[in-house]
Amino acid sequence: MRARKSGLLLLFFAFFLCWAGAMAQGPGKAAYTAAENMRKTKRYAEAIEKYDEAIRLEKENYRYLFARGKCYYEMKDYSLAISTLEQTVEINPDFTPAYSLLALNFLKSGDEANAIYNYDQAFKHENKPERKVQYKMQVV
Repeated sequence: MRARKSGLLLLFFAFFLCWAGAMAQGPGKAAYTAAENMRKTKRYAEAIEKYDEAIRLEKENYRYLFARGKCYYEMKDYSLAISTLEQTVEINPDFTPAYSLLALNFLKSGDEANAIYNYDQAFKHENKPERKVQYKMQVV
């Protein structure tokens, strides 16, 4: 009987932890989710407004900035994409997708030196060998 009570208590505790984790979303999550849906349907300008809202609520969330940078890239506004992605790597210097997208934006802008630098940064911070090779191949 005691083992059964302990098992039920453990099960309840595990359920509570899962529920609390699901409910512990940041204040910008709703705006970010709406922005992601807009971005996926190529409504980039509207998505940027929602990303801005999410970023105002969670200034240090690098994923919100990165997603906004992707919108600017898709809109071919490379200077705003670069600015946003630079903010992303300031917050999280190990986030390799931001370096890769920065490099692509610099290439589109005709700035090969900064593109190479950012591919090198992506290589430096990447943990997966196959991606490291891809970043080095971009430089070559």
